[in-house]
Amino acid sequence: ATTNKHGASYVYKTPSVKKYQETLLGLLEDTDLTKIRDYDVQEAVVNFVFFFRRRFNTRDCTNLTKSSEDCLAQIIRVNDNRFTKVCSEKVFVADKTLPESVEIFLSLVVYNIKEGVL
Repeated sequence: ATTNKHGASYVYKTPSVKKYQETLLGLLEDTDLTKIRDYDVQEAVVNFVFFFRRRFNTRDCTNLTKSSEDCLAQIIRVNDNRFTKVCSEKVFVADKTLPESVEIFLSLVVYNIKEGVL
């Protein structure tokens, strides 16, 4: 983390990470995941599957996983400390006509479901 002139710490994000997060947030906002905001999430298990067409062996998914985790936490409004297990997997896509993509699988443990939600 870096400290700004006001003493607040922050993590520098490269322009490509910022663009990825903006795109992912836009996509997630248009899904049913926003309905999770109505639940009291106690635990979450998250699996990310990243599909790459090129540079498969050189792609580092650590930062990509954390960036995706931050977006998911923001969309469902759950602190990512509730994510008890986060896994990521890289898959090579040989078909060059298919886009690079990410699949997100989410399992939740919830309590105190608000009345009228189910």
